[in-house]
Amino acid sequence: MLIFGETGIVTKFDLYTTAQDRVWFELNQYAAAQMPQLLAALVEYEGAAEQDGKAGLVFSPTSNLSTVGLLYAASTVRPNIFRRFHSIPTYRTLVPATNVTLAELSPAFSSPVEVPTKFDIVAASTKVNLELYRQIYNAFIQTSNKLSKDTGGNAVMLCSLQPVTSMAVIKGRQMGGNAFGLSAEPQMWFTSVAQWSDGAHDEVAHAAVSSLGQKVTDLACARNLSLPFLNPNDATFSQNPLPSFGPDGLARLKAASVRYDRLRVFQSLQNGGFLLSRILEE
Repeated sequence: MLIFGETGIVTKFDLYTTAQDRVWFELNQYAAAQMPQLLAALVEYEGAAEQDGKAGLVFSPTSNLSTVGLLYAASTVRPNIFRRFHSIPTYRTLVPATNVTLAELSPAFSSPVEVPTKFDIVAASTKVNLELYRQIYNAFIQTSNKLSKDTGGNAVMLCSLQPVTSMAVIKGRQMGGNAFGLSAEPQMWFTSVAQWSDGAHDEVAHAAVSSLGQKVTDLACARNLSLPFLNPNDATFSQNPLPSFGPDGLARLKAASVRYDRLRVFQSLQNGGFLLSRILEE
């Protein structure tokens, strides 16, 4: 995601690189009955990850099977930080525990399944809390089942609970910062995706993901666990993620726009998207 990319043409990137030979990785699927244990394992992991910047996790539930990818940025045997997940019986192992290069790992994230022609996506963010996660998962299941019924099985929904550590936020600030305005605390970025192929279901699919995103926010607000940030990568077209960056973030975006795009070419000629000009004109 290139937030400042809507202010001009990028001609040069300076990248910080890290020497990384091999990483440890494992990809498993779990039956729906294991969800209470999986959510507890996720919260335990989020606490431990505050002290271990090498750990990463993909947590993607559906109404039937949940996929969990475990990654550790070092060659090792079985990282202790994932011990709670390893105590839960798996339904199927997609990628056995292995030490691989990042190039060797990438095929694990490519799907041979034909992708439906349409999709919609929604964003929310919350603080870490097990009971909230349970409520969010139940809301996802209810919404997913209803969408499947309303579309005669043509639409399916996926969701992802994405842990973000305070360490990641602080490191980002140390490396120059960004416009996101993230709070330096453990947090979870929620997203859900609806996929379908029949254009007759466009409105009902968007309504499903949009209502789920709002439901997640409402559940978090009820527990005083909501966070304002909306990831633009995950936001649906009816959401407005740029104001969630806060006044300082918007000021950085505006400063970049004034410096590199004084004629507002990139604001006026783009057909759509989350444009800064629309926020400033409100």
